[in-house]
Formats: sequence, C-alpha cells, structure tokens
Amino acid sequence: MGFRKHQEEGRLVVYVDETWFTIRMHHSKEWVDTTQLNTSVIFSRQVPPGEGERYVVVAGGTEEGFIDESFLYYPAKNTTADYHGGMNSTLFIRWLISQVLPALAEPSVLVLENAPYHSQLIEETRCPTTATRKAEIVK
Repeated sequence: MGFRKHQEEGRLVVYVDETWFTIRMHHSKEWVDTTQLNTSVIFSRQVPPGEGERYVVVAGGTEEGFIDESFLYYPAKNTTADYHGGMNSTLFIRWLISQVLPALAEPSVLVLENAPYHSQLIEETRCPTTATRKAEIVK
C-alpha cells in the first residue's frame, strides 16, 4: 500500500528521527529585547558554541507536533560529528516498543530514515527459521 493511500485512509503518520545537542548549544543569532537598557549582560556568550557535554535525542512527531511520550535523550558516547554511533538497533527497537508504539492510536504509519539500526534484526524481532526449536517459538 502506498504512502498516499495510508494518508487518505486517515492513518496517523509518525516521523521518527534522531539528532544531537550540546549542553551549551545556542543559536548564532538571537532575538534581543531593545527595550532593555543593557542587553549584553542578558545575552552575552559565555562559551563558544558547540562545546560541552553532547546528548543524543530521539523522538517521534506528527503533523500535530511531537509525541511527548516518545522523547528519549542520553549522553553520547563520543563527540564526533556522526552522532549515529551512539544509537544501535537494540536500543532503537526497545525505545520503539516501550515508548513510541504504546503512545500511538491504531492504525498508524511510522516513517524512518535509512539508518542501519532501523532495519537490523535483533533477537526479539527475528523470525523463526526451520532450525528454530519449538520451545523457542512457544516462549
């Protein structure tokens, strides 16, 4: 079934993505209240942008906004430009099952980017094979 068909049928479309931020991150341009006599004290930059502890943020959102229950953030293991190293398929699937799916109304459609951990199978999601024992399937 095509994406447009899902939308026509009224399915909730949820976009899932990850990003990162640093504790001291800020915009290069700010809104300044010109009625204040001394804005330099209020808006002065104390640290260079991008410095500080890095966090990874994962969330799901719809046309209506973010799904509050879907937010996950945690300290990044590294500070390289590629934040994807802080996420893996086990963490992603557990987050999806425990935080995102319970918050969704049925029927819903999840839209994901093509990150490797979005499509990697883990033990909980792997389908049985002909070598799988009955006891493993039953549990």
